[in-house]
Amino acid sequence: MKHILLFLAFAVLCSAHAAETDFKFFFAYPNARIITKIGTADAKCVPYKNHTIPKTAGELPSFQNGFGKSGGDLSGFQVHWSFVKKTEYGDLYLFVLKKDDALVKAFPALYSGSTVIAYEHDGIQVVIEPCNDED
Repeated sequence: MKHILLFLAFAVLCSAHAAETDFKFFFAYPNARIITKIGTADAKCVPYKNHTIPKTAGELPSFQNGFGKSGGDLSGFQVHWSFVKKTEYGDLYLFVLKKDDALVKAFPALYSGSTVIAYEHDGIQVVIEPCNDED
């Protein structure tokens, strides 16, 4: 019985890892990290790990996230990102900068494996950089 439980635990861990790894397929450069800084606050995320689970067999996952700041300088600013698609040149992202939920700026960024400063202005910075799988 103990061997069956160990096997089941191992199978669940392997399938969870495989399911996570499968999302890398959608990216030309899956080992990327998006760093958003608003004033002194910052957030980091790995795009392929920020996904919605498809509800139907034909539906594709979406990859998106956001970060906002409340209090202090730059209060009310938010940066949202969405992975648009894998291209022959790299991964295309769309970023949206908002202030108090109003659109300030929308801008694309193409990530091709090396650090890209997608936006830097007035204390707000968005960077896409390489990372290892443990980040």
